[in-house]
Amino acid sequence: MDKLDASGFHCSFSSVGKSGFDPRDWEKYFLNFSPSFWQEEGDGIVQFFDNAGHRFTLTIVYAPPDGFIVQFDERDLANDLTLQSVIGVKSDDQLDHFLKFGDDLQFPKGCVLEPSLAWLAIKGFLENPRAPARDVKWVNINDLDWPEC
Repeated sequence: MDKLDASGFHCSFSSVGKSGFDPRDWEKYFLNFSPSFWQEEGDGIVQFFDNAGHRFTLTIVYAPPDGFIVQFDERDLANDLTLQSVIGVKSDDQLDHFLKFGDDLQFPKGCVLEPSLAWLAIKGFLENPRAPARDVKWVNINDLDWPEC
């Protein structure tokens, strides 16, 4: 594996990640969790583009009042293919109960991660964006029984 180049990272948050992609710069937003901060910051993505033409995306959705949905995707841009799409899991027994966030987002209740667990997924991505973090359990989004919209 080639060395990570920080210029391959991009972020859509307005505050989080603006000082760079060192995990130490991100940690405070999750381990010193503030619901009011996240209510204002909202949802966002962190992406890494490698030299092989792959885009790795970590989608972070604030799930009020005290959690996050974290989804990891790998896409082959040259062939327009999604190679992997997984979502972090806190509780297997709540993967069939869906919660609605906003007007158009639905996620399994078992995928709402407390900030410290979400942090492990985010830290893992910032350290190795080519694979889902090993410290978090993941489920393939195609293995979930998504409700009709």
